[in-house]
Amino acid sequence: ISLDAIQGDADANTSITFSGSDVITVATGGSTAATFNADQTTTFSGAVTAQSGLFQTERGSASAPTFTFSDDTDTGMYNVSNADLGFAVGGTDRLHIKADGKVGIGTTSPTAPLTVSYSGTDNLVELISTDAGSSTAPDLSFYRNSSSAADSDNIGLIRFYGNDDGGNKTSYAAIHGYIADASDGSSDGGLIFSTTRADTQAPTG
Repeated sequence: ISLDAIQGDADANTSITFSGSDVITVATGGSTAATFNADQTTTFSGAVTAQSGLFQTERGSASAPTFTFSDDTDTGMYNVSNADLGFAVGGTDRLHIKADGKVGIGTTSPTAPLTVSYSGTDNLVELISTDAGSSTAPDLSFYRNSSSAADSDNIGLIRFYGNDDGGNKTSYAAIHGYIADASDGSSDGGLIFSTTRADTQAPTG
């Protein structure tokens, strides 16, 4: 049997059409719903919904992510390796989520829950508040949520690293906060500024 199209007797505007260019077109309501192309790709004209089960695809890559956009095919999401999710923009990996929950921005090997890597010299992180009032904003908060707070507990640290001339990562200065007195109603806190001298970091002053 050789056919150019199949359509229902009671529903003439719903059909399957076989074109001469190895393309099959499915129409519903008089409009194209899906096109099956000669290169084994399929184009859907509307939304695709899975009532149950999974959508499974190949892993993809940063230059050709699996989940992408018709007019921007090197931007999207792909599976770097088992339990390793990547997001690419313009063919370059920009964000990574690893199996252990670590997130990397600008790096594929995050070493902390959030690692941001950047080769420039301008602001790496910028916090902006558009509030027009007089309250403090934007705020950067460090919260040591301990269930057994005690005197002399360290509650936050800002550490400044650089490389030495041997290429070793070195802490050169630090600021850390601590609890001087954890008493409810009369608590005291403090800051300690430390610098490194002769490879040893110690409080200044």
